[in-house]
Amino acid sequence: MLHGRWTATEFQSQPALPILNYRGFPVTDETISSSCLNGLRQRDPDQWRRFARVYSPLVYEWCRRARIPAHDSADIVQETFGAVSERIDSFRRDQLGDSFQGWLWGIARHKILDHFRMLAKHPVAAGGSSAQQMLNQLPELLAESPTQNDLAQDRQLVVRRALELLKSDFEDRTWRAFCRLVMENVDAKTVANELGMTPGAVYNAKYKVLRRLREEFSELL
Repeated sequence: MLHGRWTATEFQSQPALPILNYRGFPVTDETISSSCLNGLRQRDPDQWRRFARVYSPLVYEWCRRARIPAHDSADIVQETFGAVSERIDSFRRDQLGDSFQGWLWGIARHKILDHFRMLAKHPVAAGGSSAQQMLNQLPELLAESPTQNDLAQDRQLVVRRALELLKSDFEDRTWRAFCRLVMENVDAKTVANELGMTPGAVYNAKYKVLRRLREEFSELL
């Protein structure tokens, strides 16, 4: 595989960032920038590593929602990214509403279904009827289109991971000002007093981080 072997522990270890507040955040259905997409198509190692760090926890979360054990979920993430590598050249946004995340969900959903089909064929190892029963319930667990609530959670997870990648690009005070203002919804005057800044400098910190985020993941937000 392009990215080495991931472990269940890695997927469960989420960044210690506050819950995102989307006030002032222009959220859309698109989930990957054109520059990143081009890098993936060109098999750029740096873009693949960045892509894996941002999206592997999301695929893992999808597996866990389907009630798949941690070690099997890690395997499915591996298989999903292998399929992405093979099919990335075929991804297109031909219709309104097409998104990379929706395309990725389709691949992961297929791998999850394959997992349960395999279990159902091995009753001794998988528990037989329980595996088949889970397979019968999958249409409810794995709808072709995720619910709005799941979409919101998914976006939050992806943005959180993307921000974590960019954290080291900023001075500590700039990053703290951004987190307090945007992610914790604290007013600019209070943040300014806490950090020894002017309100204008606090808003400028927000602008710097969001601009960088758009540059790196222009269609994620």
